[in-house]
Amino acid sequence: MSKFNRDNYLKTVTVNSVLEKELTTNSFSDYKFKYPCAYFTITSRHIQRPDLISNDMYGRIDFWWFVLKFNNIDDVWNEIYISQKIKIPDMRDIIDYINEYK
Repeated sequence: MSKFNRDNYLKTVTVNSVLEKELTTNSFSDYKFKYPCAYFTITSRHIQRPDLISNDMYGRIDFWWFVLKFNNIDDVWNEIYISQKIKIPDMRDIIDYINEYK
C-alpha cells in the first residue's frame, strides 16, 4: 500500500507551533490540473536526488515532493532510474494546489 493512500487526506500537522495541512498526504484525485505538464528524463545526476529535479525544472529545490507525488513515486531509492521519463507539473498548478490546501 502506498504511503500516500490515506483516508484522511487533509491531515494536519504542527510545524513551528503552527497547525498546517500536510500537503504530501493530500489526494491529487480531487484536484483538477489546468496546465499541460512537461516531461523530464532522469540522468545519473538525479538518481536519489528529487531536489535536483525540482531545481533543474523550477529553479528551486522545495517542489521535489510535488514532482514525486505527481509521478506516484514513493521510494526515491528504487523507483527513480536513469533514462526514466517523468511528468513535471506546471508551476502554476503547484501554486494553485498549495493555495487550495493551505
